[in-house]
Amino acid sequence: MVVGIVIFLSTVAFALLIVGDPIEGNSWRQRFRETAVGEFDAIEVSMHSDTAFKSPGFANFDLSWNVNSYTRRYVSGRGGAVTSLEWDIIFNEDLSQPLSLLFRVWWGVSWVI
Repeated sequence: MVVGIVIFLSTVAFALLIVGDPIEGNSWRQRFRETAVGEFDAIEVSMHSDTAFKSPGFANFDLSWNVNSYTRRYVSGRGGAVTSLEWDIIFNEDLSQPLSLLFRVWWGVSWVI
């Protein structure tokens, strides 16, 4: 499965990595790892394809982070400042559906776009 990820960059190098294989069920989830942006304390993902997130959108943070906001097209999470984070994104549609996401992190006083 190839997950299309749309990432808009400024002067920061992203290192958003897909970790392992998708986990299938009534919906499916994929593990991700973010690193190399420096310190951050929030992430957000917006859906830019015809699929949707399944509630709660994010799961299984490797640190004490929580989902901050969820809709079928947008999900955000917050926690203590970190330089690396792993978590699952949960998708509602079939694994075969094309997927395009916009990913952002909070770094310093503004979103890194």
